[in-house]
Formats: sequence, structure tokens, C-alpha cells
Amino acid sequence: MSVRWRLALLACVLSGAMIIATFLALFFAVRNTLTGTLDASLRGAVSRRVDDVLRRDRPRGPVVIQRHLNPPITRLVPARPLPPDAALLVTFDPSGKVLAGTPPLRLPLREGFTRTGGYRVLTVRLPDGTWIRGYRSEAELLRSLEGVTRIFWIVAPAVLLLGLLGGYFLADRALRPVDAVTRLAGRIAASGRYAERVPLSPGRDEMARLTGTINAMLDRLGSLIERERAFALAAAHELRTPLAVIRARASLALERERDPAQYQDALREVRDVSDELAHLADRLMALARAGGPARREAVDLADVALEVSELHLMAATEREMRLEPDLGSAPTLGDGTALTLAASNLLQNAVRYGRRGGHIRICTRLEGAVAVLRVEDDGPGIPAADRERLLQPFQRGLGLQGSEGAGLGLALASAVAEQHGGQLRLDKATTGGLSAELQLPAVSEPEAETRSLASRANA
Repeated sequence: MSVRWRLALLACVLSGAMIIATFLALFFAVRNTLTGTLDASLRGAVSRRVDDVLRRDRPRGPVVIQRHLNPPITRLVPARPLPPDAALLVTFDPSGKVLAGTPPLRLPLREGFTRTGGYRVLTVRLPDGTWIRGYRSEAELLRSLEGVTRIFWIVAPAVLLLGLLGGYFLADRALRPVDAVTRLAGRIAASGRYAERVPLSPGRDEMARLTGTINAMLDRLGSLIERERAFALAAAHELRTPLAVIRARASLALERERDPAQYQDALREVRDVSDELAHLADRLMALARAGGPARREAVDLADVALEVSELHLMAATEREMRLEPDLGSAPTLGDGTALTLAASNLLQNAVRYGRRGGHIRICTRLEGAVAVLRVEDDGPGIPAADRERLLQPFQRGLGLQGSEGAGLGLALASAVAEQHGGQLRLDKATTGGLSAELQLPAVSEPEAETRSLASRANA
């Protein structure tokens, strides 16, 4: 069943509940009003008979007709008291024997109002023990209530039908913009034109929020698709270069007969280029994995920094560079392998692009709720205008050193930081070179251990 019909049925049910509640309130109000009118008429007739009896025989005490049992309520319909002669009056002696009148039915003598056998009955006892009883037929009251009931059965179906049609009309009006958005979103998905946008609904209602959210989602989706397309093109371009070198070197070696030493040189060059190709493939895989959820285990960035420092110590020594570790505890939660790879890329960039014979400072510390791993060199640095661009895959810096590498190191470190809920910030170091700072959410060491164990249990 469609949403329109569900809303229409809901409106029909609510209309039915309202008309039933209205009918019951009106029914009981009319009944109480007519009963009050009937009682007033009956009380007047009995009072006049009591007066007649007392004038013949002076009372030996006061006579009080109590006004109880269904007193008149606020009148919802006009009602004129019935004429006194419409009441049937009967007089009984103290023993219950009929003295005057013919009772339509026999009832025990008891003072007050009662309802039985289609009659409204009022009984009064005089001081000398005589009983006066008045009977009044409820036929007119019942006819009036039957009229109210007939009106209900006539009006109720019309109101239910009106509620059903009105609910469907309102639901249709409310859902038309949703249908338009659905059709447009379907066309965008089918055509792949993610630059197209849903028209914004005016105002600040639910439709305005829905269209705004869909457009924001399309913006994000279009950006991701463009990034993936650019990534694929750049990856293909980067892979073509080493493959072309391998093909050219192999073709050259096969052009004519060569001595074993020349074949060894060719194979050695092919091996070196293949190693570069494998390294590039590994980094591409790591970059792709960085887009997914990270494992959550206790990691201290000080341990990560120490490990990558030992890993790149030989490369730094070859360039006569001095590593200056300044390691303070910086616990966080994350994938230790991915964080080590990110830190290794930062230190590798510093070794590659830092000043020969200079020094590299690598430090870790807690700064409030942030765990920081910072690598600083005294090389040429990166201009502020290029820093954001170099966080994208396959982007190289300008100048002589821009031709080195595949342009994946900073992009990979940035992706790993975002995967862990942090960020990579590039700035100018105090030594004049580049400061690359990995910022991640910090946790206390006991909390890190607890959450790490919980993550392993859920894995």
C-alpha cells in the first residue's frame, strides 16, 4: 500500500474517531437534557396533586419533594416542558392500596425517581403515610434519541468518505515534491550526470532539508567520482612509465646477440624498475585501503616514530643527515601498520628533500586531546600555495625535486590520518624547511588498552 493511501486511511480513522466521540457527547447531552425536562414536568404534576391532597387534609408536617436523580444539565437542545395532564398520577394509602388512579405497572413504593418499563416514575410520601406516584412515558425522549442516532448514521459515512478523500488529497499534495525529487535522482543515477542538482525547496521545512541534504550528498558523490577518475588516470600514467622502461630495455637486449655481461646489465635494470613498480603498487594498495575503516588497537606514536627512525637511519646517514628524535608518549587508537606507513612516508620525504648534511627532527607529544607526530627538516620546504594540492595523489612539487617519486607519500599519510579521525598539516618549520604534522585523537593509556581489547573481541 502506498504512503498516500496509508495517510488517507489514517485521516479516515481519525475522522471516524472524532465523529464517534462527537456523537456520544451529543447523545448523552440530549438524553440528559430531555430527561431533566421530563423530570421537571413530572415533578410539577406530582406537586400539584400533593397540593390538592393537602388542601383537603391539612398537613401535619412539612412536605419536601427532593430534587435528585438526574438533575437538569446545561441544555444542548431546546425542550419545552410537557403539559401536566400528560402525567399519570396514582394515590396509594400507607399500606400500598390504590386510592385513586390506575397504575400502568406495579412497583415497590420507594421515594424518588426511577425508570422502568418505558416510564419515568416519581414517588412522594406524605406526612400521613399516603403515597403519590406520577408516571410519565419516555416515548418522546426515545424518539428524540432515535432521531439523533439516525442523523449520525447519515452523517458518519459522509464524514468518513470526506476524511478519506481529504487525507488522500493532502497526502498527494505533500508527496508531489518527493516524487519529483525521486524522479530527478533516478535520472541522475541512470545518466551519471552527477553535476545536476535537485531544485531547492523554498522555506525551512522538511522538503527544504531533504533537497539540501540530497544536493550535499550529490556534491560529495561527484567529488569522490572525480577524485577516483583522476586517481585512475594518474595511476595508469605512473604505471606506464616503468612498464615502458622495462619494454624498451628488453627490446634493446633482444635486438641482436649480446655477451652475457650486457644481458646481466639489462636484466639488472629490468629488476630495479620492477622493484619500483612493485613499490608503487604497494603504495597504491595502501592508499586504497586507507579509504576504509581502520582497526582500533592501542598505539603509541612514540613507538611508531622510533621504528621509522631506525628504518630510515641508513638512508639519512648516506646523505650525511642527522636524525634528532624527541619522543614523548602520545597514545592513540588505530591501525599500527597503517600509522607506521604514514610516518615512514613523512620521514622518507624529509630524507629525500631535506638539505644534504642537515638535520631532521622527529618528535611526538600530547597537545591537549590530540596525539601529535611531527617531522621537520631544513630543506627548501613547500610554498603555502602548493601544500593543499600536494595532499592529493600523484601531485608533485615544483622545481628540481618535483620529478622524484610518484607523488603518493603525502597523499597516503593524509588518507591514513583521515581514516583515524585526524589530519595531516603541512607548515613551515622553524628551521626553514617543511613541518609535516600528523594529528590524531588522543586517549589515555588505560582507555587505549580497554578499547583495544574490546575491538579485538568484536573482530
